Amino acid sequence: MKALQALGGRAGIRPTVPLPPPVPASLAEAFRGLGMVMEFLGHEVLRRCREVEGPPLRLTAVEIDPGPGGREIISLDLSEYADPLQIRSIRVPFGPYLKPQRLAWSRGQEGPAQQDLVAVPLAGLDEETGLALMRDPARAARLARRARTRIPEQTAGMQRLLHHYQGSFLARFHAWYDSGAAVAPARPPRLPACVEGLLSPQARLLCPAGLQLVTRTLLTLGWPPRHIAQLTAARVSLLTGTSRRPALFDPTLRADFYVRLFAGLVLGGTDGLADQTCLAYQRMGYCVRSECRGRLDDLARSLRQRREGGWPAL
Repeated sequence: MKALQALGGRAGIRPTVPLPPPVPASLAEAFRGLGMVMEFLGHEVLRRCREVEGPPLRLTAVEIDPGPGGREIISLDLSEYADPLQIRSIRVPFGPYLKPQRLAWSRGQEGPAQQDLVAVPLAGLDEETGLALMRDPARAARLARRARTRIPEQTAGMQRLLHHYQGSFLARFHAWYDSGAAVAPARPPRLPACVEGLLSPQARLLCPAGLQLVTRTLLTLGWPPRHIAQLTAARVSLLTGTSRRPALFDPTLRADFYVRLFAGLVLGGTDGLADQTCLAYQRMGYCVRSECRGRLDDLARSLRQRREGGWPAL
């Protein structure tokens, strides 16, 4: 845990929204560090699956340009690391499934009146039996008395993963990102209208696809990723500052995670920028259909050229 804590704590990033219950800083820093190592693991999966046919693979549930199967993706969902540790939850074997209640609470509603659901491990069960057990707490309780649910010890495996991460390009990128050494230029006066609208700000800035579009565009225009995160966090705070709903996330931590994630994919070459086009974002509903001050296609081409030439700081 000490290695993860040192990794996650070096940037000095702290929540800006008070969220109970408080957690020790050491755990919050280790949680951020774990997220960075999981990013590395995600990059390795993406590289090894690059030639595999099927739905596109993403590291979060990001909107994509609809293909033959619609907006179909496989998500290796790392989004839990975008939130403070104290508001994340983990499903334990045979524990209650509370997501419907959490969603209702996030909308300022009472939890829905519905049948209790149980998180039943499906190993060794067919789908029909598993679903039946999820809806029958008494049967699930009887199974829990004899089921084996011990989590294997993985300390050695985690140490090997951390070792491989430390020698990777992504580790160098994360160190540069956390240093904040690069100087941000003045805000560019000419942004594509879709990006300008997101930074106005508008609600779609809270969506992963909106944050991805902003990150890619500002990278092209010379903004260091850490400064993109700071700008985005400030805009997100404007969206959430007047809300009377309970706080479910922290703007600083969410911007830090998503900008770091999307910038690492671009600079590491894992993101081919194939969907960074005006047509793709029109299909996704991000185009404001007004006079545009810059085409995404041209910006994507410029970003590929910058990446091929080598990122100076890396």
